[in-house]
Amino acid sequence: MQTLRTLSLWILVLTLFVPTFISESLLFPFITGKNFLFRVLVLITALLVAYIIFTTRKITSVNTPTHKIFAGLIAMLGIAAFLAENTTRSLWSNFERMEGWFTHALLFLLFVLLYNLVVTAKEWRNLFKVSLVANIYILCFAAMQYFGATQTFQGNRLDATLGNSTYLAGYFLFYFFILLWLLGTTKQVFARYIYGVLAFINVMFIFLSLTRGGMLGIIIAGFLMLVLFMVRKTEFPIMKKISIGLMGVGIILAGLFFTFKNSTFIQTTPALQRLSTISASDWTAQSRFYIWQMSYEGFKERPLFGHGQDNFLYVFSKHFDPRMGAYEPWYDRSHNVFFDWLIAGGILGLIGYLALYGVSFFVLWVRKNAKEVFGESERIIWTGFLVAYFIFNLFVFDNIVSYILFVFILAYLTWRSYADKIALNNTVSKEVSGGVAVLLIIIGLFGIVFLVYKPWSTAKNLIQGMQYSDVALTAQTDAQAQGWSQKFIGTAYTKAELLSLSRAKFEQATQYPLGRTEAREQLTQKFISVWGNASVSDLEKNEWIKLTSTQLEDELIQDPNNPRTHQLTGSLLLQLGKPAEAIQSLNNAQVLSPKKQLIMFDRAVAYQIIGEYEKSLKISKEAYELNPAFLTAKARYIFGLYRAGKDAEAIAIEPQFIQDALAQSYDLVTNRAYYEQVLGAKIDYRARQAVIAYEKKDTATYSKYLAEIKALSPESAAKLLEIINSKK
Repeated sequence: MQTLRTLSLWILVLTLFVPTFISESLLFPFITGKNFLFRVLVLITALLVAYIIFTTRKITSVNTPTHKIFAGLIAMLGIAAFLAENTTRSLWSNFERMEGWFTHALLFLLFVLLYNLVVTAKEWRNLFKVSLVANIYILCFAAMQYFGATQTFQGNRLDATLGNSTYLAGYFLFYFFILLWLLGTTKQVFARYIYGVLAFINVMFIFLSLTRGGMLGIIIAGFLMLVLFMVRKTEFPIMKKISIGLMGVGIILAGLFFTFKNSTFIQTTPALQRLSTISASDWTAQSRFYIWQMSYEGFKERPLFGHGQDNFLYVFSKHFDPRMGAYEPWYDRSHNVFFDWLIAGGILGLIGYLALYGVSFFVLWVRKNAKEVFGESERIIWTGFLVAYFIFNLFVFDNIVSYILFVFILAYLTWRSYADKIALNNTVSKEVSGGVAVLLIIIGLFGIVFLVYKPWSTAKNLIQGMQYSDVALTAQTDAQAQGWSQKFIGTAYTKAELLSLSRAKFEQATQYPLGRTEAREQLTQKFISVWGNASVSDLEKNEWIKLTSTQLEDELIQDPNNPRTHQLTGSLLLQLGKPAEAIQSLNNAQVLSPKKQLIMFDRAVAYQIIGEYEKSLKISKEAYELNPAFLTAKARYIFGLYRAGKDAEAIAIEPQFIQDALAQSYDLVTNRAYYEQVLGAKIDYRARQAVIAYEKKDTATYSKYLAEIKALSPESAAKLLEIINSKK
């Protein structure tokens, strides 16, 4: 049985290798694969532990404050999920985040399993030491990106196997403190050198990731740790002198930094330049402030239990600040740990989350046995970690990697503090052991089927649906399609066969809660490409219309208050040449998000198509006046003015727009597309007026507008004459 326990333990250790995993065959390869792997490892361990408990009838006590707080938090999140606007999203999340209630429940299960399986301090140390293999691998990956040996995946900042520079900084932050802990608790001199070097490299890459939240967390936590080492009596008396020296150096460097922050050296050193731009007026800070204000408004609506996990979309839409128009159009997080938890679980959720920090500080500093259980240096290091991690999360949000690492550290601190209370040989009755074993078996089997296999199949169907249609639409001929599909799929298919298979895969991907909305969004986007492709038969296009329309209709029934779906439906109807129906969908979207300019843009286009130019202009003006600094809104308003023949009003605001656009390198102006659209709008108005005058036999007016068109574009004037002559 000891062998089975050891096997279970090392399966859990593999969860610390989850950060290294990238699933290139799935949508969101840096998220989905890691989550599926985490779930498999935890659920398999649960099944093994079920057998151990049933056979030995021994259960480790779990009666600690941390267990109660964590369990209470999960229960509260469950209540919040069932009270949420969209319970399905709260329970299952989506592929982009893969959080939701089920993931948090599995994190709690991970905590319980760790607390039960790791029984000695040596095992805890070995567990973290083995995980250094993963840490070194990710460090090497990041180093290769830094030196140009391999490319970054998203943008030009280091992201390694996490696919996001902020997530990467968070990972290195965890390991910086884990390595400090190993350094401070080992007696082997050589091992100390190894841990020290690795700790330095981890903190160095936090700065190289250019993540300001991570930098601030390390700097503030480092300052606190130095103060504690100076005023507390530790096992290493020399640390007091070292801390005084480092504090002095730190103060001098901080003074030099603030004095010369505009110097060439600082402005040309990426990490220092990022720190020097921390300001309330910085565009990143501004966007955070806007989001936090929206989050606060959402919190006031549901203060007790919040809106449920992954329901921030509804808050963001309803309370959208038009000053956010130039930023990412659809935020799904508050980018602040306080507001994320206030939205997900209300004040009770935030209290529950903060209580996990509170109980950690309690076991480190307040509990009676704190001094005996933890060395003074160890207490200082873990306190530094809690402060750094908390500060880091003030500007970002957690992901599966940070959750796993936090749970490991939380389990270690709890185990260390309550090790003397753990009844390792607590034999229970056959009924109790059998009941616990059955519960774990149910959780394990349910999880493997419904939390791993089915959503994994959905993810595979979704990515295959996207790939099949991409190959079909990109290939110029059936022969080319067959060659590519043979190479990338393993079977040769014609363009028509690939599109048919794609439809089938998309339909299958919509059959499960997790990923259903994303599958429908991707289906709609692919349909637009199919609809605009001349090589696709009308029969095939009609099949895509049927599937896409049906799926969107069902989505609107299941999630009627999601403005994104209404807008997507409106865009689809515009593509199908049904502007009147599109207007209805887009108006519904606008009701749900009254100040969102992105929806206004689509509405303006729809009204323009049906010939209501004044209505279109009114909407464009509204979008512009909500945020005059939003260049896209201003450009569209100018187009609308020219299209309505109000050249004087357009000319009055155009020079300032051009000046601002050039200063901000706005691509619509820099690539000259703006001027082409202005020209088109001017011609459009004059052409309409010329046709009206011609039909009224108003020769003078007709000639006037025709002459103006000829001055703007002789080709357009000739084309208009050709059209008019064809009607004679």
